Amino acid sequence: MIRKMAALWLSMIIAIGSILLIVEIAPIIKSSEIIYVDDVAGVGPGNPSENFTSIQDAINSSSNGDTIYVYNGTYYENVVVNKTINLTGENRETTIIEGANNNDVVIITSDWVNLTGFTITNSGPSTDDAGIQIDSDYNSVFHNNIYYNYYGVYLNFSDGNNSYNNTLVSNDYGIFSQSSVNNIIYHNNFLDNTNSAYDEGTNQWNIGYPAGGNYWDNWTMPDDDEDGFVDTPFLIPGGSGQDDYPFSNIWGWDLGGCWHLDEGFGVYANDSSGNDNNGTLGPAYPSNAPQWVNGISNDALEFDGIDDFIDCQNKSSLNITDAITIEAWVKLNSLQPGIITSKPGAYYLEINYDNKLVGGIHDSDNWYRVLGTTILSVDRWYHVMFTYDGHNLTLYLDGVLEGESTHNGSISPLLINNFYVGKQIFIDDYSSYIEGSDGSQTYDFEIYGGGQVVENGAYHFYGNTGDEPISIIRGFNASDMIIEARVMKTSPAGGAYFCPRFLTVEDKFEIVLDMEWNQVVLNKVVGNVWAQINSADLGYTVQIGTWYTLKGQITTEGSINRIKIWVNDVLYINDTDPDLMDYTMLAILAFDYENPFDIHFDDLKVYIPFNGTIDEIRVWDRALTPIEVREQYRRIITDSIFLYNGWNLISTPYILSDTDLGPVLSSISGYYDAVQWFDTTDSSDPWKHNHTLKPQYMNDFRFISNTKGFWIHITEPGGVLFEYTGMPPTEIQTIALHIGWNLVGYSSQTSYNRLNGLNNLTFGTHVDSVWSYSASNQKWRELGPSDHFEPGRGYWILAKEECTWEVPL
Repeated sequence: MIRKMAALWLSMIIAIGSILLIVEIAPIIKSSEIIYVDDVAGVGPGNPSENFTSIQDAINSSSNGDTIYVYNGTYYENVVVNKTINLTGENRETTIIEGANNNDVVIITSDWVNLTGFTITNSGPSTDDAGIQIDSDYNSVFHNNIYYNYYGVYLNFSDGNNSYNNTLVSNDYGIFSQSSVNNIIYHNNFLDNTNSAYDEGTNQWNIGYPAGGNYWDNWTMPDDDEDGFVDTPFLIPGGSGQDDYPFSNIWGWDLGGCWHLDEGFGVYANDSSGNDNNGTLGPAYPSNAPQWVNGISNDALEFDGIDDFIDCQNKSSLNITDAITIEAWVKLNSLQPGIITSKPGAYYLEINYDNKLVGGIHDSDNWYRVLGTTILSVDRWYHVMFTYDGHNLTLYLDGVLEGESTHNGSISPLLINNFYVGKQIFIDDYSSYIEGSDGSQTYDFEIYGGGQVVENGAYHFYGNTGDEPISIIRGFNASDMIIEARVMKTSPAGGAYFCPRFLTVEDKFEIVLDMEWNQVVLNKVVGNVWAQINSADLGYTVQIGTWYTLKGQITTEGSINRIKIWVNDVLYINDTDPDLMDYTMLAILAFDYENPFDIHFDDLKVYIPFNGTIDEIRVWDRALTPIEVREQYRRIITDSIFLYNGWNLISTPYILSDTDLGPVLSSISGYYDAVQWFDTTDSSDPWKHNHTLKPQYMNDFRFISNTKGFWIHITEPGGVLFEYTGMPPTEIQTIALHIGWNLVGYSSQTSYNRLNGLNNLTFGTHVDSVWSYSASNQKWRELGPSDHFEPGRGYWILAKEECTWEVPL
């Protein structure tokens, strides 16, 4: 019964909402009846139960002013809307009208129709076929997915319609307007359409500033003032129409924070979302903080895997409760776990101890996670994305589904915690518990026993006469994890200490701020006997009333395992020990034993530092759809090479979805006149040419791949920016080399020197010489052992024998 009422109220809200959205251009449609459609006959998932199993049957039985509510499902129909109705789908991702490649999927012939909440797909393939054809006036088409049609939306002699908040993907034309005027088209996303739009009439393609226009995937830059709009209007083919405010990112993404990390210098990472979540590099810039390096897009920040982080403050835009998306580009320097981003106690995205991706959210009681399946590698870029929509936790890797799990509920952020990049936990409010995970099991951090909060948030522990620790915070499996706190001895009483404790199979290692002996020591088990590292040599006198910052970490450095201890940020102990091989758990801040003591501690930090480079971080307060995830991945990997006037020797390091020379070079159409490639396998006619002034049948070079190097002649006097789009290789690319000279592309995303770049080939045995050409100074250069291959460049390789080059990722 509850579900029936929920569905009824949902449908009423959707119907009423759709009416309110068009109140300024349409008369209010009084919904005299709600008619339900479910593709499952009888007892199906729809409640209330369906009146029809066919959308068309429901329309035929309806009257003007009715609402037809369509439950999730796939409806194989060609629908004619010939009455003034609200046609509403339950969920635009899962309520699908499938045209089966036949005719128009939906055709609207009545005025004042509202169409919302559907995926409309697979019209017929001819110029007469559309996903939605509108042959009437004053209709609203909004919040739909419109995929794989000839025309996504076809306005045919129709005026005064609204088309907004639709996603149009892989249509021959996204929106086509024929002899139609005064239509308003805005807040749509045009993705991967052969032609985004065509407009013969006089229609409006934006609703002014700051509301904006549409997102066009082939018109996303420049946005030099970072206001979210491309600086140049998008001209609509067919007439004089234009979008004066094209979005530089997909519309409707609701960014809570966006860090491009393009500053390239300084202590701050600026938030371009407009929410002022500007980050500060820490812990101590510039000597001890992330370093500015080259990224996947302009600059990026490299984290040292010890203690680097970005503190992005605690603003309301990141206290997200209903749904979230977290995105970043990452490149690992080593196989160690690390936090990518985290709002402690609310949500996070990390690399776990199995080198897999993990995302998680916290509700009012527990953590809920989704685990990836791919074991990540070092020295290559990954696009990572985690979404939660209130029901489903989803991971994506390089735009592809990586993992799923379910949970129903809201996110419950700890409002006191900042948003961090590169570390996990910072806690001052000890009335709250925090939690960690190694990807397989979870341990709570909790404080128990005697103690109370004192001035400025510090925690005060006092004497006890029992044999057990009176207060402890317990952690979780840890390698390369850092724990840190400020500790102050407040009385001369003995028997108590601050103790980050590393447990091993034999038990155990302890970092001790010893209250009795007034020093910092490292205790460890040798055999079954506790031993102390030479305290006379390592003694550190502890003063009453003085704050000390103690920090401990176990690291694995190749085959070497070591424990590190810092006192006041000075490395105090750096000890290797084979017993560290079997450590299993970390327990921190233990306070022993039976003798009374008096101590304060503050600023507890627990974090798994990221070791590698992070770029292009975004957080949204909604869950992106799979199409939007793929588009964001595709948008960022659109790369460019500056080509100089004259001949340039280049390649396209991405795997191209369309290898035809024309589309590949479309971004520089009109700025080049000749392209050529040397085919070693054709001894009689090795040079293959394509000249823009020749008929196509006379050109014998028509296709480009990421393994081909090619010459291109640029006619623009000042040069031109060549933009190309594709997918970074996820596996090693192979190039067959034949005896003699080979003109090849460098199909890697990483710049390697000649030794590592040749990978499986031996210089002097398989290959005798490698040459490159610089168009900037018109000079040739032979690559020496330390010279690097560069992505996007072409190379001449002289092979001594038939062999296959396995180009590293």
